[in-house]
Amino acid sequence: MSLSPGATVALAWLLLAALVFGLEAPPAGEPGLYYDEAFLAQQGRDFLEPERETVHPPSTVSVEIAGRRFPLRNAAYLGSLKSQLAIPALAAFGSSVPSLRTATLATALLGLLLAMLWAQRVFGLQAALLAGALVAFDPSFVFFGACEWGPFTTMLLCRALGLYLLTVGWQTRRGALVVAGAFALGLGVYARADFVLIGAALALAAVVALRGALWRQLRERPATVAAALVALVLGALPMLVSLADLLAARQGVADRGSLGYRALVLWSTLDGSHFHRLMQTGGLFEHLFDTDAPASPFAVVVLLALGTAVFTRMRRDPGVVFLAVATASLAAFMLLLPGAVRAHHMLNLLPFAHLLVAVVLVRGARSPRSRVVAVGLAVSLLAASARVTALTLSEIAESGGRGRFSNALDAFAAEIEAEPAAVVVSLDWGFHEPLLFLTSFPDARERLLEPIWEIPRLLAHRRPWTHKGDASHVYLVHGPPYDLFGIGSKLLETAEELPTHFARVGLHRDREGGVAFYSIRFAAPHELVYTGSWDIRTGGAISRD
Repeated sequence: MSLSPGATVALAWLLLAALVFGLEAPPAGEPGLYYDEAFLAQQGRDFLEPERETVHPPSTVSVEIAGRRFPLRNAAYLGSLKSQLAIPALAAFGSSVPSLRTATLATALLGLLLAMLWAQRVFGLQAALLAGALVAFDPSFVFFGACEWGPFTTMLLCRALGLYLLTVGWQTRRGALVVAGAFALGLGVYARADFVLIGAALALAAVVALRGALWRQLRERPATVAAALVALVLGALPMLVSLADLLAARQGVADRGSLGYRALVLWSTLDGSHFHRLMQTGGLFEHLFDTDAPASPFAVVVLLALGTAVFTRMRRDPGVVFLAVATASLAAFMLLLPGAVRAHHMLNLLPFAHLLVAVVLVRGARSPRSRVVAVGLAVSLLAASARVTALTLSEIAESGGRGRFSNALDAFAAEIEAEPAAVVVSLDWGFHEPLLFLTSFPDARERLLEPIWEIPRLLAHRRPWTHKGDASHVYLVHGPPYDLFGIGSKLLETAEELPTHFARVGLHRDREGGVAFYSIRFAAPHELVYTGSWDIRTGGAISRD
């Protein structure tokens, strides 16, 4: 008995998912837990542990439900959908790095299944299977799908679910599915505001490729269209409520990189080298392109597919035109968006870029010779991607993660949890949220402090930051080149000049022996005063840096 196209897609997806989980995914504890990765997950964990008091950066918003903090917003441009989706997984399997990363990768793979089912409905079985394989083998999908600090997986799930439900609803004239699909796309906007650009690119592609059929459907089914628009707004409502904050926010749209830099981010995301570069540099984004990294030719193939769509007879194929316009416009939008300087922005091109390549290969294979060429190119692409993934896994296994990705913080978390009175003061970005997730202090509000958001505000008002501590206080800092705020390294310099019987500096190293971060302890009660430089006061004495 032959399988239906949908069942064939599901079976192929199961094989791809097994491959990703079994061979391609990084070990659950390597690299180390990244700050934003923990930041998104911890807000889901907060809901499960209402008795545990935690403190997050001031951008977060939650609402109380039955005495539990339900995450609503991570930042003005970032909703808490990823944090909310983490709640069931953390509840079922515990709040650990393995359960977090397994759940994140499962979300990415579920998005891939829905994308393949949508592709089969619109572009045929062969294109759907090939596109699914290209995505599953893509190193950027594998590594950012597991070790994710932006809502890439959640947005992929929303757009794949939305497109699938909209398509099935239109094809079967089931208005409820159309409305559900629109709501899913609205949730994508809630997940992150730049999802609006995805919707704009898809709308533009639909108008260019399908305008006649599109207008006819809109005229024939106005009630369904109106209900879908309402559902879209309802899904995006939490983000729309914070629209004023979003427009006022500088963090989400600030120009944090030149157009040339964003182009390099896009290219390295498509060729699969981006995560490898992150592992080499320890998360120093400004130095990503100072290193060499293994890459696949996929970025070049996407350009060739776009050229094929524009300059051959395929420009008459509405499906090819839709994918070409969607891919090109999405790439252009991400390049023009000033704040889109991280790979999770560029991953918005999934699965459209991969599907474009697959459709061009499948529809271009009209003769035996062209089929041989298409199969050879597809196999070569998959092999090249597998090579990049294998080399990146080797890089991770060798270092365990460097710098801001070092798993040295895991060992420190275990040590500090064994000290009943220890108080950790994080004086740079990268410590606080991972420590919240890696520890189980019931009184985390008092045990884990992160003044780095308060210090600049005080200094802007010409007020010093002061802190009274004793021997139980541990100050965490980064040294160059990982020091982000420039606060902790100054304290490190001051502490290293003090007598060793009073100030003790601990070096926390990664697997290769490099210093990932420093801890500083003072043997006696003291007061720290920061005004742009440090005063360390104890027993009437003052030490200045």
